[in-house]
Amino acid sequence: MPTMPTLPKLPTLDLSKLPQLPKVTMPKVTMPKFAMPKVAMPKVQMPTLPSLSALPFAQVEHDVVAVARDAAYASIGLGVLAVQQAQRGVAAVSGQLRRYAK
Repeated sequence: MPTMPTLPKLPTLDLSKLPQLPKVTMPKVTMPKFAMPKVAMPKVQMPTLPSLSALPFAQVEHDVVAVARDAAYASIGLGVLAVQQAQRGVAAVSGQLRRYAK
């Protein structure tokens, strides 16, 4: 049974033998304080919009989404079927090659 190779022993570094670095202190920075001016925004009355389901195109949009979803499912299904057929073909060819190799 083969044995696993061992890793070589890597060199170690003793950080306590390094010279002490001088301590660096950062100066304190204060940011200037400023106040934002208060602006009175005007009140705007927003118009009320009808519900999207009440609009005439809502059902058409729903139908278009349903057809697109069905088309996506069908194309994914055909793709899966094509991959399965290709796998069967590869298995058949490799089986024939094994028979000829004997």
